[in-house]
Amino acid sequence: MAIPWPLCIRTMRHPFWRALAVSLLLALQACATGPAGPSADLARVRPVFTSDFESGGIGAIRALDPQETTWRLSLKNDNDDPGLPASFRTWFYVKVANVSPDRPLTLEFDGFGSRYPVMPVYSYDGVQWTHFRDDEINWQGCRGQALANCRAPIRKAFAGPVSIARTFPYTTADLDAFLNRLAASPLVRRDTLGISPVYQKPITLLTLDDASLSIPGVPKRYVWLHARTHPGETGPSFVLEGLIPRVLADDAVGRSLRSRYIFKIVPMHNPDGVIAGNYRTTPASVNLEDSWRFDASGADVPGDAPAPYENQVGLRGGILPVLRAGGRFDIALNLHASNAAVDMPAFFIPHFGGEDEFGLAEQRLWRKQQHLVALTASYYEGQVTTENEDGGANFLNHFFPESWWWRSQQDRVNAITFETTYGKGGLDRWLTQDDLRRLGDALALAINDIGSASAACVLASVPLPGCEDVDVMPIAPASFPGPVPLAPMELAPLP
Repeated sequence: MAIPWPLCIRTMRHPFWRALAVSLLLALQACATGPAGPSADLARVRPVFTSDFESGGIGAIRALDPQETTWRLSLKNDNDDPGLPASFRTWFYVKVANVSPDRPLTLEFDGFGSRYPVMPVYSYDGVQWTHFRDDEINWQGCRGQALANCRAPIRKAFAGPVSIARTFPYTTADLDAFLNRLAASPLVRRDTLGISPVYQKPITLLTLDDASLSIPGVPKRYVWLHARTHPGETGPSFVLEGLIPRVLADDAVGRSLRSRYIFKIVPMHNPDGVIAGNYRTTPASVNLEDSWRFDASGADVPGDAPAPYENQVGLRGGILPVLRAGGRFDIALNLHASNAAVDMPAFFIPHFGGEDEFGLAEQRLWRKQQHLVALTASYYEGQVTTENEDGGANFLNHFFPESWWWRSQQDRVNAITFETTYGKGGLDRWLTQDDLRRLGDALALAINDIGSASAACVLASVPLPGCEDVDVMPIAPASFPGPVPLAPMELAPLP
């Protein structure tokens, strides 16, 4: 009878023969089972990609090498809709797990619909975001209008599971966290204009008002702001995080603003698009920006399809009740972010012009808008400019918010689009969230100056120079040797 190998080995008394037998046994087992292939090791270190979370968005993903250390991640259209313009294909936000600091990855993003490079950001906790370094990304083939070969390889050894996005994400959860910090303030009222059609999220209207402050003989006027019509344009959310604390601050500027103005703010106009991970549209692939299809009174345009729900509740629940109650809006800001050259600063898009070819009301609006631009720039460390130097009336051929404001209110309301950018914005660094908050702070300071000049004209016993164009009274530009400090936020702590 044959003796089993383990028993045979145990019966060997001499250590040499026992060690030799063990070595032979291991060799025979290896021959029987074959060499250990790389599949187990690869499975252990193969990155795991996901975009199945709020604002997540990425298209096809595939490995480009057998070792699975180089991957191609292709951007996708909003809602995977091939009928949308290529320029809408800009957003990406993906999480990568199963990574090792000893195993650098190359992640090659392609499918871009914009030729302008940006510096993506990454985060290990979803809270603190950091730009990649210049030596970690290499934009290739993105010059000119042909984008088929445009790609952005990123090479980095990640310390652990990581989130990567085109720019700083700002989700409905981020908005809720910010609004919760405002909840304890008696100066803030939070209303719901409506519930978003797809994900049933509130479309929030904030009212900032201080009933204890006023200027005798000067009725308070209103300022309207709305943001995130295009869901992937997250910069305006940080602008509002800078503007709102300045309005609420218990200091001279905050009290001045609240004595002159009531602010009406829609901080997230398109929450469904934000959740869906879109850059520019709703989940139904509707671009809300060019869909303010209302006549001057706010009624549906005869013979045209009704405006999207989000626009209906914004106008009819936020703007028209003020106008019908006899209130007056001074300023209406449509907040966006723009794909632009790296050094392009934030910019306004003015309308009409100051030349004689335009009517008097058109010229007055132009001057008001140029004044707002100059004031905002004077309070900001970076640069602020205008994108359309020549103005013009082309916006009247569209259904933009400013188009409706002009049809309804003419030059009584300084209605204008304000665009942040994704690059350096006139600074020597890539823009951070705090840079964008400082921009919102500068915007609030500019609005305060406009309100102060307006009140002075109202109260003057004799006509003051410039009061015929109250919003263009000259104010010397400020000088800033360093970053403008953010307004203090003495509000409830985060839960």
